[in-house]
Amino acid sequence: MLIRIGSNGFWQPRALPTRSLRETARLFNQINSQTIIEIGSGIHGRLAGDNILTWARRTRANRIIAVDLDETRIREVKEATSQYPNVEAIIAEGVRYLADFSSTIDLLYLVPIPRARCLALGERKPTEMPLLPRGTSSTAGR
Repeated sequence: MLIRIGSNGFWQPRALPTRSLRETARLFNQINSQTIIEIGSGIHGRLAGDNILTWARRTRANRIIAVDLDETRIREVKEATSQYPNVEAIIAEGVRYLADFSSTIDLLYLVPIPRARCLALGERKPTEMPLLPRGTSSTAGR
């Protein structure tokens, strides 16, 4: 199982996502993909994996688009990826951005909200989120 589920039915703390991110980047390159969109971007630290940096450093994507509603997160992404001209950081609501996006998306990565950010937003902690509905999956923590 990729994410352990506790007896209470909620997600349990997970391992660092580094392995799954690197494998995703490898597969992305193997099939000669071009475009990555990451919804919920930001530089969140080791537990989040700083996914956008993995895409910038380890893929041959022509276009990597980081989308977040939070100006602070977008500013962090811009600062951390300034040496990667293929990274765009955009302040927008992810679903609306995707609805208006007209090009091919080779990798769509949805970033779970880190625990500290959930608490700051007054929302439930990730470990208090219910299971994914049947027919969906997650590679987080793999």
